[in-house]
Amino acid sequence: MAFPVPHLPPRRAAEPPPSVALVRMVTHDDVEWLRPIFRAPPLELSPKAFDAERLAAELRGIGLVER
Repeated sequence: MAFPVPHLPPRRAAEPPPSVALVRMVTHDDVEWLRPIFRAPPLELSPKAFDAERLAAELRGIGLVER
């Protein structure tokens, strides 16, 4: 004998307690960072000029260029 499946209406989701605030939007002004900010000194570059003759001499010294 088959039993009919009872119809149970879905339960509603529980409401959050009133003491819990739901944050829906945060702006930049609302955020406060309480940590130090690391600031690096400016990077100083001193590139050397490329010297093709010096490179060729170094490559000849290790046997990579035959002339």
